[in-house]
Order: sequence, then structure tokens, then C-alpha cells
Amino acid sequence: MRIGTCIVLALGLGGSGTAGAEVKSVAVTGFAIEQTLTLKAAPDQVYDALVDVGRWWDGAHSYSGKADHLRIEPRAGGCFCERLDAGGSVLHATVVFAARPQLLRMSGAFGPLQSMGVSGAASWEIGAAGTGSTLKFSYAVGGYAGGTSFEQLAPMVDGMFAGQMARLKSYVERGRPD
Repeated sequence: MRIGTCIVLALGLGGSGTAGAEVKSVAVTGFAIEQTLTLKAAPDQVYDALVDVGRWWDGAHSYSGKADHLRIEPRAGGCFCERLDAGGSVLHATVVFAARPQLLRMSGAFGPLQSMGVSGAASWEIGAAGTGSTLKFSYAVGGYAGGTSFEQLAPMVDGMFAGQMARLKSYVERGRPD
């Protein structure tokens, strides 16, 4: 997949929604989104699936077009990276906090945000809920977005991550992301 195509896809609405998806706030300087899921799996199973990103992420929202080219190293300083077919790689985010099975936090600007003067903090918080788990995803982005307003970007980024969260839920509960 060409990089231009990836940017168009990443800015497109993300597909299937998540009941708890929400743009929490938008300002001239950034935005924050939050999404919450209930999963039929123990927190350690959810965490292990989360870091096995190549099995559930939608390859349409990658630079290579192939989810199996993605990996997360769940340790401080670890990489959420992508291997490119022609050689080379993409650093999507850096792990800044990894505490299995309750928290994975990363710092980075995902997708088309990479080419802007922004930074972001993404957190996946996992908690026990009866016989299953809750998973709260939050992503706060701030900085300079060039000619694009954060009011335009926030719902598109929220939609993309809602689609990813739905795929993760399906992968955790059914063993496949679709």
C-alpha cells in the first residue's frame, strides 16, 4: 500500500463502532477520545491479545497494508512498529508504561498525525469485571496540526480506533478480528 493511500484510509471513518466510543474534548490545540469495552475474558487474556497486535489490527490502517507486519514490545521503551515490504520500518508509538495485565501506555502520533507537529498519549486500561474485563482506551493529542483542524481530526481518529477496538474485542472473544 502506498503511504498516500494509508493516510486517506486512516482519516476515513473506522468502520464498526464501539458503544463506548466518544470524543471527550476538542480544542484549538488538540483533542481527547475515550472508548470503553466489556470483554468476556480475563484481564491477562485481554492484555496478551492487545500486545499481539498483528493478529487483530486492521491492515487497511497500516502503511504496509498488512496487519501481520505490526508488533508491540510490551516494555518501557518498547516499539509499536511496522515492517515495510521494501525494507524500512515505521515507529507508530513508543511504550512508556507496561504493567501486565492492567495497563499499556504509549507515546506517539498514529497514522497521518505523524506528519504533523503533534504528540499523543494512548492508554489501554484493563480491569476485572465479574467473569470478564473492561478495557478503556484513551488517546490525547496536542500540538500543531497544520491546515487541518482538530475538530475535523478528532471524530475521524475516534472512528478509526473504534473500529480497531471492535476488532480487538472480536479477536479476544471469538479468536478472529472480523
